[in-house]
Amino acid sequence: MLVPYNGSAEVTQGLLTGSTDFSFDGPSASLSLIQSGRFQVLAKFDPRLFPPAPDVPFINQDIPGLVGIVAPKGTPAPIIDKLQGEVAKALANPAIKEKANASGLYPATTTPAEFADFIRKEAQRWSAVVKESGMRYD
Repeated sequence: MLVPYNGSAEVTQGLLTGSTDFSFDGPSASLSLIQSGRFQVLAKFDPRLFPPAPDVPFINQDIPGLVGIVAPKGTPAPIIDKLQGEVAKALANPAIKEKANASGLYPATTTPAEFADFIRKEAQRWSAVVKESGMRYD
């Protein structure tokens, strides 16, 4: 049964309370619970080493791990470009990149046009699944 959550913090709480048995989620909200042994990582969708769970198997599936920053429709292109540039600059900082990588996040950036194209393709790709499952976009 699908349990809709509004983000990783709620997923983590659901796992802690036992209202859900497992999840497909990134490790950021639950990293300390993984490190302490309270959560067990069963598999990963990225082939890179995840230090808190070095022996976890990699599931080679075409499931993107992309997360992005979006702005309201109609936001002027110069503002979008500035935001993208500042995010790229921050993610290029070796200290930030090292911390993120150690958490299993592996940050990367694309252009606003590439990200918009990705969103369009994924919406098309998953529309049948959403329709068949009864999921809804919030």
